[in-house]
Amino acid sequence: MTARAEDPLPPEAGRLPTGRLARTARVGGLVTGQGLRWAGMTAANRMRSPERAEEARDERTAALVGELVDQLSRMRGAAMKVGQLLSMIEFDGLREEQRTELEAKLATLRDDVPPVPFAKLERLMCSELEAPLASVFPMLARKPTFWLLAFGASASSLCGYGLALWTPSIMMRSFGLDLVSAGNFLASLVILGGCAGVFAGGWFADRLGGGDRRWYAWLPAIAWLITAPTFVAGYFAPNLWLAWLLLLIPNALNILWLGPIVTAVQHLVPASMRATASASFLLINNLIGLGIGPWLIGRISDGLKESHGVDALRYAASSCCAFYLLAALLVLFASRSLRADWVEDHS
Repeated sequence: MTARAEDPLPPEAGRLPTGRLARTARVGGLVTGQGLRWAGMTAANRMRSPERAEEARDERTAALVGELVDQLSRMRGAAMKVGQLLSMIEFDGLREEQRTELEAKLATLRDDVPPVPFAKLERLMCSELEAPLASVFPMLARKPTFWLLAFGASASSLCGYGLALWTPSIMMRSFGLDLVSAGNFLASLVILGGCAGVFAGGWFADRLGGGDRRWYAWLPAIAWLITAPTFVAGYFAPNLWLAWLLLLIPNALNILWLGPIVTAVQHLVPASMRATASASFLLINNLIGLGIGPWLIGRISDGLKESHGVDALRYAASSCCAFYLLAALLVLFASRSLRADWVEDHS
């Protein structure tokens, strides 16, 4: 829902979100409470019939997702982002009436976010960032290195956000997992692979980049060239265990860029402007990655449904891995001018 120019803004539109500690505490309480309830349900299911155990899992899953949506509805900005992503998912593991109710809640969560006037948003940005955007962005815009790094990382994020959203559905449709098992499958990949990839990217970049700044672009490019084929191999693996092993590799490598490229972007400007440079870069990255990635894979899947049936989503996700190759090419071009554009620290 968007406000027309002549419509008065709602009162809450003038207030930016506050109370991060309270929101974090609510989410922590949700995780703890639901974790205990899930453990209790699992223990009780050992004494139940298979049919009753499956029904209990469905009920607990619906309750968990419903409470999560209720918490997100109180979190404004975070709710908008998560609600927009969740509203695209088809919750095949829930019963029809539960799925319909959940989709209605998510649609409301996605659409009913009050707008914040740009003037207030601009004042917040100026107070939080170290330098005004009007003085930093023109400096970045004059450097092709910035645009190559920004669009390269954005092409990667287009895949990353899209695949993160749709992988559970792929595992459910093509490998026969239920909703909870698909969530556990993805969580294990993200926790193990994601943590390893972020740490490795920073560690290797610090050690290799000290001798040659181009490594801050070369490392992500190498990672993305490996990421694309391993994602495809994982999605078409003959069994679940091989799929997990294959998908663990790209789930680590596709996020390896975060430390090296953000560091490189920050060093395209003097130290006093680095926070604003990072914000400019991340704005471009999220607009393309979050704005296009999930939608694009869904659209391709719809187009392939008639010819590929239940596997349409798997083929759509695999085809979008070509953007990792584009990302690698763009940052390789960026490496050619990165040393010349690098602004060194002065003690």
